[in-house]
Amino acid sequence: MWSLSTTEFDFLWQTLGLGDYPFPLQVPSFGRTDRERAAIAQRVRDDLRGRGLFHVSAPDPDLERALRVVARADHWLDSVWLTGGAQSPVRVITARCADRTVLLRQESGPSPHTGGDLTLTDIAPQRLVDATLGELPGSTPGQWRPRPVPADTLSTPDSPEPDPDPWDPAPDAPADLRALLRGTHPAGGQIGITLRDSSGRKRRALAARWFDRRDDGRYLAITSPGPDGRLWVTVTPADATALRSHVHRAFGELAAG
Repeated sequence: MWSLSTTEFDFLWQTLGLGDYPFPLQVPSFGRTDRERAAIAQRVRDDLRGRGLFHVSAPDPDLERALRVVARADHWLDSVWLTGGAQSPVRVITARCADRTVLLRQESGPSPHTGGDLTLTDIAPQRLVDATLGELPGSTPGQWRPRPVPADTLSTPDSPEPDPDPWDPAPDAPADLRALLRGTHPAGGQIGITLRDSSGRKRRALAARWFDRRDDGRYLAITSPGPDGRLWVTVTPADATALRSHVHRAFGELAAG
């Protein structure tokens, strides 16, 4: 496992010329002027060398390969969530390229659009989904089972960032669903899937949206077409098995599409 500050991560990423950061990472560029950037780069390079993470003019080979997996993955999961009243979410990418899989976690940062320190960990390829779910805060399944409702009875945010209170139920929504969604939600987030084809074209889908209800548990919200042609939302208690099954199903649907 490698632990890096945002400045160290930005220095390594730019040194390797890896391009834009993949969603949902939020890493600020270091330094405001060329002179300031050069001074910071020298200090960071020396610090990384002292930790054995930079050799002569390039990063440690294993660390470099891990960073390249994140930048060039052919398929990956992104997971973001807010918890404990934090203004900045935890951000996770679990990426696979060829026979190597890397989990990258970025802690909450000082502001909504600035993340914190990062860690990279090599994981077994078959643990792509399980490792992603294993990073979520612990919880138990909730107890409520409201009946499905048309998606147009709920107001959902347009932002790709997570929201512990992701829906605002309309006045005519079922009473049990309104009570559930208007409860106190100490955590909430979403998981996305991205596939990259041989031409480099990327396709992304939202695989799961979840939230925790205080003194109750975790819920998964599933949006699917109904027999009437409209989209319907089902809010159901969620444990690791339910989340895993839903993410795997979404993976298959995106690959088939």
